[in-house]
Amino acid sequence: MRRRRRFGLGVVFLMVVLTLAACNKGRAEVKEVDKLLEDAETKIDYSSIETLHLGPGTKISVVLKESKNNYWNEVAAGIQKAVDDFNEMLEYKGSDKIQVVFDSPSIGKDVEQQIYIIDTVLAENPDILCLAVIDMDSCTAQVEAAKENGIPIIFIDSAVESEDIEVVCATDNYKAGREAAMKLAEGIQNRGEVAILAHISITETSKSRLNGFQDEIEENYPDIEIVKISYDESRELDVDLVGIASEVMKEYPSLKGYFSTNETMTAAMLEASKNNEGEIVLVGFDSGEALQEAVRDGSLYGFIAQNPYAMGYVSVVAGARAFLNRENDSVINTGHIWVNQQNIDEEEIQKYLYK
Repeated sequence: MRRRRRFGLGVVFLMVVLTLAACNKGRAEVKEVDKLLEDAETKIDYSSIETLHLGPGTKISVVLKESKNNYWNEVAAGIQKAVDDFNEMLEYKGSDKIQVVFDSPSIGKDVEQQIYIIDTVLAENPDILCLAVIDMDSCTAQVEAAKENGIPIIFIDSAVESEDIEVVCATDNYKAGREAAMKLAEGIQNRGEVAILAHISITETSKSRLNGFQDEIEENYPDIEIVKISYDESRELDVDLVGIASEVMKEYPSLKGYFSTNETMTAAMLEASKNNEGEIVLVGFDSGEALQEAVRDGSLYGFIAQNPYAMGYVSVVAGARAFLNRENDSVINTGHIWVNQQNIDEEEIQKYLYK
């Protein structure tokens, strides 16, 4: 086990320990880890923990992008399941149990709050940190400090621009963006005006999905024009995303297709389309329950589904491996899949869906 010096940071507050039992209820039976990772592109089996003997009381801190969000609840459920599996395997009980502590900004755009949380978490000197950063240009000082103090960081979903990154567990967002473009092109018969509703531009996921979508259209679909790209750049929780999407539909009455880059953006795009007179092919991202219903009733052409539960589970296993000086893949791609009305009820698709 690694030895390291303690941080000397000033303000320390008590982190809220979330059991996430409600999120995790029923997940273990339905989402078997080996099946979850069948589509993962890795050289290491992250469903296997038998040789990873973490010490009693090992502390794992988790900082995600947002505390009230279906996608991040699913990531957290995967993390909790991995911790439960470690405790069961090692027969830890009471104070010997591996601890997991969750904390996240209340709004998934609050970079300053997330940095403050990370500083506070590092002051607590955890053994492992699982981190999903909002701003890919932030937190470099925190990453450097963690490395100096021997705290392995496993990045989930998106990382920062830093040479000190060792492991990122994420979707191939650029590839997924290209696939979304292909599917939208298919839906509009390879011609017409399209628009994009993207989440906050400073996060890696938004940038990569957007770049992939744009590159695919520009390289392979000369008769499709991207006429508008809108971002959710407000720091406020109650920004009118539906209004933004509605205005785009009014501004471009000939709009044939609309792509959105995450679950929140897709929900807004769908709501705006209800009051639009023209028929627009809608392609979304992520796989929450409302999006599943929209695919089934035909209002959503389809969506790119990620594997957030697997991301969460694998981040803990990779963190344990890093803490024990075991090899990890530098990028753990947990896979994605296209979901539409034709395949949504197939057995293979179910591991990508969440409530």
